[in-house]
Amino acid sequence: MCEVKLKLFQKLLMTSVAASVVAPVFAQDTLKITVTGTRSERSVEDIPASIKVIDLDDLRDQGNTDLKSITRYEPGVSVVDPRTNNYGGAASTGNFNIRGLSNNRILSIQDNIRLPAGFYGVGYDYSNANTVDYFTLKTIDILKGPASSLYGSDALGGVVSFNTLTVDDILEDGETIKYEFPVKTNSANSSVSGAARVAYRDEESGWSYLAVLSKSEAKELKPNGADDIYVNDADISTTAALLNVNKQINPSNKIGLTVDVYDKDRDISRASGNLSKGFYNYTKQDSEVQQNKNRYIFSWEYDSIDKTNFIDSLKAKVYAQDYETKDNWNEFQDVNRFVPIPRDVKSRYKLKDNSKGIDLQFGSNINDHKLTYGIDYSLTSNEYSQDKFTITNGVTSHIYRRTQYPIKRSPDTDTQRLGVYIQDEVAYGKTDFIYGLRFDNYQLNANPDSTYLNYCKSGSDTCPVADLDATSLTPKIAATRNISDQLKIWGQYSRGFRAPSWWEMQASQTNISGGYQVIPNPDLKPESSDSFEIGLRGDYEKFNYGLTAFFNTYNDFIESNVSKGTATVEGVLLDVSTTDNVSGAEIWGIEFNGEYNFTPETEGFSVIASAATQKGTDKENNQDLSNINPYKLVAGLRYTSLDERLTSELIGTYVGKATYDGVAPYTPDGYYTVDLLAKYKVNDQLNLSLGINNIFDEEYYQYQNIPYRATSDSIKQYREAGRNIQAQFKFTF
Repeated sequence: MCEVKLKLFQKLLMTSVAASVVAPVFAQDTLKITVTGTRSERSVEDIPASIKVIDLDDLRDQGNTDLKSITRYEPGVSVVDPRTNNYGGAASTGNFNIRGLSNNRILSIQDNIRLPAGFYGVGYDYSNANTVDYFTLKTIDILKGPASSLYGSDALGGVVSFNTLTVDDILEDGETIKYEFPVKTNSANSSVSGAARVAYRDEESGWSYLAVLSKSEAKELKPNGADDIYVNDADISTTAALLNVNKQINPSNKIGLTVDVYDKDRDISRASGNLSKGFYNYTKQDSEVQQNKNRYIFSWEYDSIDKTNFIDSLKAKVYAQDYETKDNWNEFQDVNRFVPIPRDVKSRYKLKDNSKGIDLQFGSNINDHKLTYGIDYSLTSNEYSQDKFTITNGVTSHIYRRTQYPIKRSPDTDTQRLGVYIQDEVAYGKTDFIYGLRFDNYQLNANPDSTYLNYCKSGSDTCPVADLDATSLTPKIAATRNISDQLKIWGQYSRGFRAPSWWEMQASQTNISGGYQVIPNPDLKPESSDSFEIGLRGDYEKFNYGLTAFFNTYNDFIESNVSKGTATVEGVLLDVSTTDNVSGAEIWGIEFNGEYNFTPETEGFSVIASAATQKGTDKENNQDLSNINPYKLVAGLRYTSLDERLTSELIGTYVGKATYDGVAPYTPDGYYTVDLLAKYKVNDQLNLSLGINNIFDEEYYQYQNIPYRATSDSIKQYREAGRNIQAQFKFTF
């Protein structure tokens, strides 16, 4: 089987080469600078990896309001939006899917600091990337493929790096102070959001300040044709603040302090069951979800002037990050259209993820070698608890379905991460090589208390507590070859790994009325991957393009609900399951993007295009992977005026039908959408943007946004938005 896949991968490579020679009209953002791919500053065109850099202009000009809209034109990338209709789906947009991998197999970082770990389970979905405010960002970097040689665990399928604004991103050379007031609105979710930014710099004293305050109000996204279904009544409010203070002590040394606060409240009235109007077999729930994240970062940057020291540069960070999610819901109605059963159930979930750590990165230039090396350490404490009580005919009880509340389905857990890495960049003639190696130690230690032990009892025995002490060595080798002044070929091999999360290791549940029990697994092993990529980049007078073929293999995939037989608890026979390493997978595909300008200058008309196709197979049963996105093709026409004050884009997106051959409740058909975007610079103080999305009002579904529990009655609520309008302006003075 492996030989067959390798032959197929060879065909993919040959196809990619041929396509690049015959039709080199697809490109990427080759002029943008990023540090995500190599931890050192490089232009995108010089990085031997697939990476997308979305900068501040992209965030503003395309009317993007969340991650789902930001990635809608990017091949091989999607963002899952579970909707608040999904029972317990407290998180809105934020779960990345890159080349068929999602959840905690994609590492999300902000300013090189891990965002709170995603928490995914049956009925619960708390995304880690859902705690970032877009008004405080300068770039979002999306690195596709394993990156554990630089970032350690969780970078199995890729890295999403959110980079926060600094004073230098707002003020140009010679400017002292600037005020910005961006405002956005979108009819799809009735959102209105805005921010105030103030940047100040005193060249003489070396002090600089940046303050950002943002506010957003929105409703749940309204599905196209929602008049024939019940739509959740959701009010979503977000407040964020950023304060960045820096002191340039001397030309080589700068210190800084960053305080970042993020609060999101969602008041949701959601319905489940038979949602078609005229039927009343449904449960109605009121839910209030609160997310709070606070970050405190002290930084020191050193940059040698003469580059004669052994250490030419140093970036040091000491940080603390506190995160908490509270989900309070009231199930106030359970109506059966044949036998009414009134009920009032209240519940509160609380999830804590608090971390602190240090990140040290050094840079040295020795002869022709550019070395990047460092060490990072973090300690994260997790806690998950649930309170529940029932009120029926005025009687209050903390016992519901034979379970005594409050409960903890997992013990409080501490996770220690220690990583040491080194990377060497060296050129031999027309070929640039990058070698990287990282060592990681991952320790997970449970701290069970009486609440957890009382809940986890099975007869007279307590559930096992699962600790973990794992190490990993992850190498990378990559090269870029200049075939000519206009054409480059690149390739890389990299290894990735993901240690089991605290929830996967520790989760337990005994549901006597439901007839099942979930037990921890102390023998879980980390997941691992091997990735091979080859690509071509062309940069010509009128066009540029990028084309990539990849083949990834994954081992020891961690899956939940693996059967472990039965057990008798309180005289009731229960089905027992756990989380276990059960299978591996192979994923391969092709991606391309590009732009063709009809004139050598930046003004005038240009054609833009991107596409991606991928295929994934479960090696255990030779079955299609369910989380592989259908193929996507994006093509558009862009116009830029002679004075570059007006830019407009007409963009069409076509997505094919999913080819998953397993058991799925609903597999949507392919679809197409057409968007019209325009931006206009009125003057130096005022920028305007306007967009009409889904011009032809197409009714469609995104494959990854349909939950497994969807039925023929409930599927309509997962339709995407119909025709909608987005508008924004930014006033600067």
